[in-house]
Amino acid sequence: MTIAAGIRYADGILICADSEITHGSEFKGRGTKIFPYKLKASGSKAIFTFSGDVMLSKQCIQTAARALASAPRIGLCGMYDILADEVYDFHQKYVFKHPLYQYGSAPTVNLIAAMWSAEDNHLGLFQSSEHAVVELTDADVLAITGSGGTFANYVSKPLVPHGGMKLTDVITAAVYALKEAKDNVPGCGHGSELIAITKSGEMVIQDGCIHRTWKTLPLPSRWASDICLWKPVT
Repeated sequence: MTIAAGIRYADGILICADSEITHGSEFKGRGTKIFPYKLKASGSKAIFTFSGDVMLSKQCIQTAARALASAPRIGLCGMYDILADEVYDFHQKYVFKHPLYQYGSAPTVNLIAAMWSAEDNHLGLFQSSEHAVVELTDADVLAITGSGGTFANYVSKPLVPHGGMKLTDVITAAVYALKEAKDNVPGCGHGSELIAITKSGEMVIQDGCIHRTWKTLPLPSRWASDICLWKPVT
């Protein structure tokens, strides 16, 4: 079970998720659901999060990341085409052929991705549902997936009415919506993970500056242990 989201703000996109991982049908533990990549060959960047089966979702993300990493310098449209092809092929190979698919109980893989192209300096927000991948328009402020998605969408929409808000304000709204989902939706829990990428491709939540940023946010002290801030991985 999961709550994961991509949220537009004035200078970029915030990716966030809870960190409760379900292994099998019962065991629950803590693990990351956010995976940032710097694609060294092209200089482009991508951040993925997911809902659904943990191992299959990670496999799908790794497959897509490898395909993006092996591509030459391409624009955002080219990155979208690669992601869409990889998600489609992955479902054809691993999900639709699952023995439980015909009964409606097969594993699911649903992704949210923020991708920035170094070639054309464009940033986009993308979401998959089964084998289909769409790019959200600038008017689409939120992309939310997971068992807590409907609840979090209800909570967060009034707090993030447009994509022109400051990052600090969007982080405040995101942490609040995640906490409400974790408190009220079974299967969502543990800490909240957050990472942002700007329109210029900078991953802005880093150890060196985020602590100063967080000191300015009006967050209740009881949330302090509920937050995990990402340092970008290259």
